[in-house]
Amino acid sequence: MLEKNDIEILDEIIEKLIKSNSKVCYNDFSNHRYFSSTNHNHVCDKFQRLIDIIINYDCAKLIKAGYYNSLIANQNTVHFKENGGFAKAYQEQQTRIEKETEIQTISMNKLRLDTKLSKWQVKTFWWFFSFSLVGFIYGFYDFITDLKSDKSLNKIEISNRQLESELSKLRTLFLDQKSVDSLHNSKTDVDTLSVH
Repeated sequence: MLEKNDIEILDEIIEKLIKSNSKVCYNDFSNHRYFSSTNHNHVCDKFQRLIDIIINYDCAKLIKAGYYNSLIANQNTVHFKENGGFAKAYQEQQTRIEKETEIQTISMNKLRLDTKLSKWQVKTFWWFFSFSLVGFIYGFYDFITDLKSDKSLNKIEISNRQLESELSKLRTLFLDQKSVDSLHNSKTDVDTLSVH
């Protein structure tokens, strides 16, 4: 991983690779302030770490020469330096880390909320289930009673229609009979009047 204090030395290594067009090894930078340790092995380990970073960004080619590795410029070295070098790479890395941190924070918040919601669902599930079951039973009972009342209403409507038809028949019979009687009575009344 690229660190902020690595940027300066890495950019200097890339610049030296471009200018010298020859291989660069740790001896070229052993007196640099980055390598403040006097221990030779520690300097070699730090330089090897820098070589690994440079190879990871594919901006130089590794030349293995026993224990001491060195670098030589490749086709990407100039392009990498022109596009901002390791300063830009560090900024991109920091941006990526910030985004990943934000995503992790959001996912942790989501996980916390999901956990709270799951606990709430477990606690309230049976209450809502029993309430909905009571509502279903009541609705089913109401539906059955409505069907029964619809059947009885249909029976009542049919009997009302039958009664109305019977009444209308009786009325017509009664009116027919009355009109016949009135015809007979009026003649009789006329006849009786004339006799008097």
